[in-house]
Order: sequence, then structure tokens, then C-alpha cells
Amino acid sequence: MAFSSNSYQQLGFADRLMSLNDRERKMLEESWAGVFADRIFPRIDEKIFKDLYSTDSARPSGPVNVTVGALILGEIFDLTDEELISSIVCDVRYQMALRTTSEVVQPISVRTLQRFRKRCQDHQRESGQNLLRECIENFYGEMDEYLRTCFPEKNLDAGSLIDGITRARGGSFDYRIVSTPEVFKINVLPAHSDHVAYASEEEMEEEITSLRYSLNGLWKFSYAKNYDEAVRGFEKTSYDARAWDEIRVPAHIQLEGYDKPAYINVQYPWDGREDVREGKVPKEYNPVGSYVKYFTVPDNMQGKPLCISFQGVESGFALWLNGSFVGYSEDSFTPSEFDLTPYLVRGENKLAVQVFKWTSSSWLEDQDMFRFSGIFRDVYLYTYPAAHIYDCKVRTLLDDAYENAELLIATKMSAPVGKQQADRSAYGSTEYRLLDRNGRVIVSGRIDNEEENEIREKVSAPYLWSAEEPYLYDLYLVTSDASGKAVEYVHEKVGFRRFELKDGLMQLNGKRIVFKGTNRHEFTCDKGRADMSRETLIQDLTIMKQNNINAIRTSHYPNDSKLYRLCDEFGLYLIAENNMETHGSWDRADYPGADRSGIVPGDKKQWQEVLLDRVNSCYQRDKNHPAILIWSCGNESNGGSVIYEMSRLFHTLDPDRLVHYEGVVHDRTYNVTSDMESQMYPPVESIRAFLKENPEKPFICCEYTHSMGNSNGAMFKYTDLTDEEPRYQGGFIWDFVDQSIREKDRYGREYQAYGGDHLERPTDYSFSGNGIVAGDRTPYPKCQEVKFNYQNITAKVGEDQVLVINKNLFVSTDAYDCVVLLTRNGEKILEQAMNTGVAPLSEKVYPLPFAIPEEAGEYAVTVSFRLKKDEIWAEKGYEVAFGQHVFRKEAVTTGAGAAHTALPSGTISAAGRGSNPVSTTNAVAPENGEKAGATMALGCARRVSAGNAVVWAPMSAEGQQEHDEFHVIRGTHNIGVKGLDFDVLFGGLNGGGLQSYRYGSKELIEATPRLNFWRPVTDNDKGNHLGARCGIWKLASDYADVMPGQVSTPEEWTEVVGYPKLQKFTDHVDVTYRYWLGTIPQNTMDVVYRVWENGTVTFALDYTPVEGLPPMPEFGMMFTLNADYDRLEFYGNGPEECYCDRERGAKLGIWETGVAENMTRYLVPQECGNRTAVRWAKLTDRKGGGILFSCGDSTKLDTGTGRVNGAEGGMNFSALPYTPNEIENAAHHTELPPVHHTIVRASLMQMGVAGDDSWGAKTHPEFLLPNDRPLHFEFSMRGI
Repeated sequence: MAFSSNSYQQLGFADRLMSLNDRERKMLEESWAGVFADRIFPRIDEKIFKDLYSTDSARPSGPVNVTVGALILGEIFDLTDEELISSIVCDVRYQMALRTTSEVVQPISVRTLQRFRKRCQDHQRESGQNLLRECIENFYGEMDEYLRTCFPEKNLDAGSLIDGITRARGGSFDYRIVSTPEVFKINVLPAHSDHVAYASEEEMEEEITSLRYSLNGLWKFSYAKNYDEAVRGFEKTSYDARAWDEIRVPAHIQLEGYDKPAYINVQYPWDGREDVREGKVPKEYNPVGSYVKYFTVPDNMQGKPLCISFQGVESGFALWLNGSFVGYSEDSFTPSEFDLTPYLVRGENKLAVQVFKWTSSSWLEDQDMFRFSGIFRDVYLYTYPAAHIYDCKVRTLLDDAYENAELLIATKMSAPVGKQQADRSAYGSTEYRLLDRNGRVIVSGRIDNEEENEIREKVSAPYLWSAEEPYLYDLYLVTSDASGKAVEYVHEKVGFRRFELKDGLMQLNGKRIVFKGTNRHEFTCDKGRADMSRETLIQDLTIMKQNNINAIRTSHYPNDSKLYRLCDEFGLYLIAENNMETHGSWDRADYPGADRSGIVPGDKKQWQEVLLDRVNSCYQRDKNHPAILIWSCGNESNGGSVIYEMSRLFHTLDPDRLVHYEGVVHDRTYNVTSDMESQMYPPVESIRAFLKENPEKPFICCEYTHSMGNSNGAMFKYTDLTDEEPRYQGGFIWDFVDQSIREKDRYGREYQAYGGDHLERPTDYSFSGNGIVAGDRTPYPKCQEVKFNYQNITAKVGEDQVLVINKNLFVSTDAYDCVVLLTRNGEKILEQAMNTGVAPLSEKVYPLPFAIPEEAGEYAVTVSFRLKKDEIWAEKGYEVAFGQHVFRKEAVTTGAGAAHTALPSGTISAAGRGSNPVSTTNAVAPENGEKAGATMALGCARRVSAGNAVVWAPMSAEGQQEHDEFHVIRGTHNIGVKGLDFDVLFGGLNGGGLQSYRYGSKELIEATPRLNFWRPVTDNDKGNHLGARCGIWKLASDYADVMPGQVSTPEEWTEVVGYPKLQKFTDHVDVTYRYWLGTIPQNTMDVVYRVWENGTVTFALDYTPVEGLPPMPEFGMMFTLNADYDRLEFYGNGPEECYCDRERGAKLGIWETGVAENMTRYLVPQECGNRTAVRWAKLTDRKGGGILFSCGDSTKLDTGTGRVNGAEGGMNFSALPYTPNEIENAAHHTELPPVHHTIVRASLMQMGVAGDDSWGAKTHPEFLLPNDRPLHFEFSMRGI
């Protein structure tokens, strides 16, 4: 039989050795091979391995002593199985060592080694007996001596060799699998829940487990631009990588000084660079990162099973331990775990990882994001006790009344180790307890474990989990081993809730839900998607909760596991998205006549297994989080049967949640793939039309109101629709945070880099910046609008009452403090609490706690709802919702005694005031002539105070004396106007207009104020080609002149020389200029500069449209002031910038800011800093001197004539450090010039910023300046 003495124990010279001469034979006998044959090989006792082969099974496929000897040689020379067999076949030294020189065919193969090793491993698991160790320890001394004598340079001893020889060999890595879609995982352990196991109760309380050992930190690293240039054999124990460079783990290699970050939206990154067929990878440029980590197994893990967890590696990697191939994985965003136990050695171990930037699965990862690679999430070793919960599944089944529940806990135990495998008691037992927030035990019990277990418990009247009230119970699982000793502790949070599709609506705990959501790419400007800290996640969720966001779509891959736990705690709903997007394979497939054969995955079965595995991994890790209401198959991958099968698998795994997939809109063949209709960026009217024709499913926008740069205009139309159409159940803003990278320019100045800044091509440039917060987490001003549109309480304020509408599903308004504030002309005069108790999904009218005074003025009533107690995301008193309305009490006059909006002391408004009035009432005031307003002809009057109101009264003798100081100087070319404290100069040359304004002997303007019709283009403007459509107005802004480009007739010349026109009145002077705008067709407009005796200058702009010109982006004037005037105080809508289509979240009030702060740091410099409904604004220097701008009632539509006199309630106003041209010329904020001026733009109106999307959607018509009616705008300025 095989275990008796055999011929291989007798050295023969019949074949290969016979061909050697005496000298060669002697050298061979004295070499390591001869010594091994004489001293080591005979000591291998085959009988030790007898139990591996029963008499009724197949005999060993090769001599056992040759197999064991080969394993010893393989360990000595650090050879893979393939290399070892090759050496035995080709190298006579190996044949001599194993005494197989006389064999024509060598008696062992790779398969022999693998089968023998597996039998030894299986035997060890079953019996605990390590036969290889037992065999070699019989000649431990001889082996130690042999190693020291023959291989002194290898520093080997018998102990380390025994460790090496007894560990498993995992075969070899074949690079061809990187481009094989059907091969995506090798030896990866089954996916499981993300619960944490602790070794003791103390560890569980401190949330620090000794069962894990982090490998985060510095690793040795080598970079190559492709696989052919990567270091070969680096994984072997004989290869010393200690001289390599070091790299941080976790991190993207592109942010650690290797390769370059590459932002790409739709196209595949290799498109146009290499001809890469579907499923294959680039050859010339496919960066490879080779990592090495030397480690020693921690003492508390010695002798126990040891596994390794890679929480995220992009996009594929191979793993070796001590030279043995352990496995391979391609899923970038879910954990890949491997059993290291068979490959471990005593002392130092060598872990080697090779990461490939692109694999076949990269065809499934074409998300709109920076393309990185590397080990970018945590890496840790972990062990587990004899009785271990490998997987845990928690379900909370509410009854149909949503009152009582059944708690289901399903566990899977790890296989017992050693001889205990067949013993059911080896699984131990588990004690369970469910506690409420107060520590009260709700249910408890104990079970004897089997491999799979289920616990069922009734729970009466549980508190229900929702985003409004994220109530969590504490579940404790304590597992004991067979002896009854507690060896493992698990703590999970449990939220009782029921989410379902009922009566055609998505409902949470029986209530129709509305998603007030945002998409969230996992990204920071310093680390990309890597090393997402708990602090960063808390910061993100805090910003979201503070802005009334209640839902996240994890676009477009599983996020860091910590996010889901925090969403459970903070209260945010989740669409948990699977890692799939194939946009580049089909983005042109919808074109007429286009070839659709290249769509991935479509109906192609070669992609089905990998995608089903991703679904399973996504589900298994995150299944226990109550925050997850919906699973998503992925993003923008068209349709087909493969994605349908993914949806079916989600439903099979989880009957308690719905499944989402937007891509069926491109292919309705498998329309049932998605439980709800989901679309991206549809106009509101198209949603209405779709729901009218397709009533089968509820509707959400998985992406909407594209937040690129200065955007989110008309967002309210979508949020209003949730109140009007029940089946429209909300949407998710694209997206939360800019994808930008903090860099420094050549001068050392920090800036936020976007696509293309690293010279990567192809790229999609600044399309990476779509956040409502910047890459450094600074909230953008558009958050102000998001917060208002998403608030759950609406307060509609009337003159003496308020209608409170509670849109919360579960929380009454009495959970908040309600405070009512009253301001007069922007100044707070009263604040009073008001008790409310509006039930969820109800409304109620309450009387205001005070009456609005009868005194003339502009009153704003604000009803504010605030936190009643501290929350984890905000302190007590934080405002969560508000409603505001404005009322005017006007003085009753028969002349110039009309009340004006109060201005800072010493100022005058020659054009009244504006607001967003709901009602106007009258207060008695002296009858002193005509009402000041839009008529441009005020009588001889002076400004007097009536409380905080401003009225006009006849001049006294003292005022007449002041009037004597007021006179006009008509020069040859210029017109001067002088008063007591000021003088004004109008020019006849150099473009004309107001060329000097001195107040208190100080010049206040540094350039002639210019007509302005243009704004610095926004990202949305670029996307809808505003420059091509309306660029004529940019030319008009730059080149409008008091002289036409050409004068052809005497009549034309007569018109030209008729300006400027001077008209003198008792208390003011009018100077009128006509400007030729340079448009095609040609047009002109008039500007009247009215200088009042107190130094106020009123600007009256009149424009008559001509057919053929597009709407103006803006209608107003631009002023250049000294940069010292850098402090802004204004009375208008604020505090953040706002626009006519994005001002609902603003409040009317008096606000202060800095000019530099007005320059919002959008990723690309663009229009910013505007305020609407500005009654007055003053710019001052540090001493308090400066200029006051004011505007009033003249800015409104004259319903009698149809003439547009202005935006109702004040003007649009901005004060920035740069001109529109300077802003447009800069691609980054560091490219803006040094600050020399403060640039003021006062306008009748600026067009809305739009935002339905950023690649064509235009500003809604109602938010454009009309181009078919006359425009009139009046405002004033005065020195202070």
C-alpha cells in the first residue's frame, strides 16, 4: 500500500544522474539537494498521514513523502505551487532532494499539492490535529541544523518553517481575471450584517472591541502605470519591501502623490484613449498600486481564527499573506473579507495587496464622480470566539393598526472549530434583551443556538421610529460558549416602523410620506471618498437636519457603514443605493437609430452574477437599519432583464422595503423593476401630466433642482406640488456637497480644484460642483431656500391672525416653541410667545398675540417655530420654520405728506419705499401737497420725521436759506450742481453721465456709473447658453454710449446734440442723458439724474423695447466705489443672497455683512451676492462714512399703463469686490484680481437663477425681465 516503504526511499541512478560526470555528481551530492536527500527526506514518516485516506477511498495521487518533501522545499525557496512543480520537473536538484531522478514523469502535480493540503486542513478542523506539524516536529533538530548549514542567508529556523509549511497555499493569481466579468470574487467570505462583536460587557459600553485590530496607518507602497510595469513577486516572503515608499491607508493613491485625480461624469475614463471592448480593461494606462504591510498577530488573537476586512477598495484587488494567494475582489464599496488563518506564521507576517484602478467591474462603476483607486476605507483584522454570531437580521413587524409589533431576530452562527463541529452544543446559547430609552426591559429570553436561529417576541405599543421622532430601542445579544461562559456581546439599535406601498402611496406607519431629500456623494475636499470620519458624517447630518432635509439617497453606491447608524440616530430616511452605474455604455442609445447592443448590463447574462452579488452585499451589510426605507438597484444603467433580476433579489431578501430604479424610464420592458415611478429633472408640469396618464405608481424625483453653483431657482414649484398632488411624494436635490479637492496654486494660495484642474482628460470640468454645501462643508446661501421649502410647518400670517399648517406626520406643533416677532421699518419692536397645538397633518387658525400699531410705517410679522429642547443636531431655540408677512400703515395725505420707508438718519428717499405688502392701511398725517413717488416732480419740500416715518412738508425760512446754497454751474462741456455739503459733476465728454459726486468734500465714486444689463454668468446660464442668446446685453453694458456708433443724417445729429438736457426746479435739478445701447436692432434709453438740494441723487431709467431683442438679464446701474467701503448694511430680504426665483426663504429685515463675504465662493466664480426687495443699503468704511442707496414704491408694475416700473417692494442690490467681467474671467477664486474697488449694482430686477437642470433648462418666464413692455426704474443715492 501507499504507506509502506517505496522505491522513492532508495536513490537510483538509472536516469538523470547517470548522465552526470563524477565532478557534477559530487557537487550535487554535496549541495543542499544531496543533504536534503540524505538527512531530511528519509525522516518523513508517511504513516502519520494514514488517517487522511480511508481504505475505501481513492489512494493519494502521489507518494506522500514526496508531497511532504516538496512542500518543505517550496517553503524554503518561497515558491508558489506552480513554481515548485516547475522546479521539480526541470531542475535535477529538486529531483535528487526528493529522490525522483529515475522517474520519467514526476509523481506529483499542482493538483496533488492542493488536494493534500486541503485534506490536512479538513482533518485539522475536524480533529484539531495538525499532521504536517506533527510530522516535521519528529526531526525538528535535524531540520534546524539543515537550515542553518545550507541556507544561513535566509534566517530560517525549524519553527518558522513549520509555521509556513503548515499554512494553506491559495493557488496563484491570474491577472486575466481582472478583465473577466464572470470572475469578480475569489475566496471572499459571505456578506453579513455590520454589527460589532465585543469580548466583554465593558468593551460594549465603551464601544471599543478587542476582537478587531486596525491595520490603518502607513503601508509600504509601489506605483506602476500598468500591470506590466508593476513589481513582480513582491508578495513573496523573500521579497523585502521595507525600502519602498510609504502610503497612508485608508487613502486614494491619487491624493497621495501618485497618478492624478480624474473627474468624469458620463463618459468612461478610457474613452478615446484606448480601444477597450466591453468587460475588458485598458492595457497601456491602468494604474496598479502594490501594498505591503508587515504585522504580528496581537496576543489576544493568537491561536484563534483570524480574518481580514477591507471595508472599501477601488476597484479591484488581489490579496496574499506570506506569499500565498488568499483571494480577489472587485466590489469597491462593500466589505471584502477573507480568512487568513491557514496562511499565518508565527512572529511577523507579510500581507500584500495589489490594487487595480480598473477591472471588468469598472464598466459597472461609471458614476458621476472623481475616479480614484486604492484602499480607501478601513482595514482591520478580526477574530471571534468559539460561539459567534456571524450574521444578525432584525425585523419589526407592525400590525395593520400600527399599534403592536412582533420582533424577529434571525442569527447565523459561525461554524464551530475543531472536534466540536458535530456537536450542536458547540454553537452555545444566546441571551437577548430589548430595552427602551429609559433602560426598561421590554422583552428578554435565552435560546440554545443552532447554526441558524430565530427569535420571535411580541412587543406591545412600541414607540415608532420616524425622521421626526427617531426612537431607538437597545437590543443586547450575549452569546455563551458550550461551557456557559459569556464570550461575545452585541449591541444593536432597533427602530420599530412599517414602510409600505398602500392605496397607491408610499406610507410610513400608515401616513403618506414626503421625501424632502438630497443625494449625497461621499466626499471631502481633503480626502475624497476616503477615510470618512464620524465627525464629518455628523457634520453632514447636522447641516441636513438644520435645513429640514429628511432623506438621503446614497448616490450611487453604499456609503461608509457609519452613515447608516447615524441616520438611525439623527432621523433621516434613506434610499440605500447599490453600486451600479453604466451611463457611458448607453448615453447615446436613446438617439434615433442608435445601436443599443452596447448597453451594460441590458439582458447580458455575463453581468448578472456580479450584479446580483452586489445586491446581496449591499443588503446584507445594511439590512438592520430602520433609516433605510427603500433599496435602489443603482443609477442610470438603462433597463433590461438583469436589473429586473436585481430588483427581484432585493424583494426576495427583504419583504419589508420597497425597491427603486429610475432607469426604466429609458426602457419600459421591465417596468415592474421599480415600485415607484422615479425620474430625473422633469419639469413640474410634466410630472402633473405623467400622473394624470399613469396613476399606477407614486412618483418621486430621485434627482431634481440641480444645485450647480448659484442655482435652485423655482425649487418651490416642486415642493408645492407635494401639497397639491398626493402621488408626488417628493424628491432628492442633486446634490449635497461639491466634489472638489483642496489644492494650492503656484503662489501657495488654497483653492478648490474641480474636473480638469489636474490636467486629466477626458473630464467634465466644473460639473463636479453641484452641492448645497461647498467641499469644505461651508453651507451655500441656497441652503436658506432649501430650509424654507422643506420646513414641515407653514405659517400664513394675516393682519390679526395666523393659519398654522402642520405637515409633520407624527409631531404636534406643541413640540416647538412658537414666537411671534414684530418689526417696524426693520427694527424689532415686539417679541411674544404664542401657544400652538396643531396636530400632525392638520391646520388651525390662531389670533396674533398683539395688534399691529396704527402708527405709519412698514411692519413685518414673523411667526417662528423653534426647538423646545436641545437636539443632537441643534440647540434649544434653533428655528426650524417661519412665516412672515409685511403690512404698511400709510399716512393719510392730500399732498407731499405721504409716508416713506424710514432711512438711516440724515437721508432722503425721493422714490418712496417698497415691500411685499399683504395689506395697506392709512394713518393720519398733515396734508402738505402731492405724494412723493414715481412722478419725478416733487414740490418744494423738506424731509421731516413723523416717528420713524418720513414725510414731506413745506420749507421753512431756514430751509429756504439752505436752498440758496443750491445752484447749477453750466460749463462748456460739463454741468455742475452744488449744495451745502456736496457737489455733483455731469460730463459732456468721455461717455457723459455722472462723473463726480463729492460729499463732505470727499469724492465717493471712482468711475462714472454705468448702465448695466448683464450679470456674471452662472453655471446654469452657461448650460442654457445665455451668452449666445442674450450676449447682446453684455455688449450693451460694456459699450453703451451717449454717442451712437454712427451718425448718418442731420436729424440724427440733432438728436445727439440735444443731450444732456438740463431742467431746473426749486429744490432739484434734472439732467437727462440718452444712451445708444449698441444693440441689433439698435435701441436707446434715457436716464434722468435728479439732484436734490440735500445731496440726494435720484436715477430714473426708462427703456422702451424694440422687437427682436431678447430679455435683459438685469436692468439697472453699476457703481465703482473705493474698496474701503467694505461694510454693508441693508434693509431688504436676507440674510443670505436671494433672487426673484429663490427668495421664499429670505426674511425682510435689517442685515449687516461685509462686501468680501458677499462674494460667495461657488466652485467657479459667478453671479452672487444679490438681495431682493432692498429698501435701502448703505456702504461705509471703518470710520462710518460712505454712501446710502435707497429705493421705494416706484419699482412696481403700473397696471394702468402696463409699464414695468420695478420689482414689487424695493430693488435688487449687490455690493461685491469685482465687476461682472472680472468675475466671468476667473475660473477659480484665486484667479480673481486684487481688490481695488467695491462694485455696486442696483437694479429693477435681475432674472432668476433657474436650476431645474444645468444643461439647458432656462429661467422660468415669470422670473425674466419682460422684453415686450417699457421698463422704468428709480433709485437714489446720497453720501453719509
